[in-house]
Amino acid sequence: MLLVHAGFAFQEKKDCALSGFVLNDQGVALDRAIIRIEGGSNQLADSSGAFCFTYVKNGTYIILN
Repeated sequence: MLLVHAGFAFQEKKDCALSGFVLNDQGVALDRAIIRIEGGSNQLADSSGAFCFTYVKNGTYIILN
């Protein structure tokens, strides 16, 4: 798993409470990642990078799918 600090945006999805997209530094959507929400402007990834999230603690979200 990777820790991602940028390139993240939320988008609602019917089958989960929280979902969004994650990009790596090269702009490629990740299959699995742990992301930390740090504020500031975030970019949407390609639609192929859609994931469901679970909140853990301290602003960290784990991608379930």
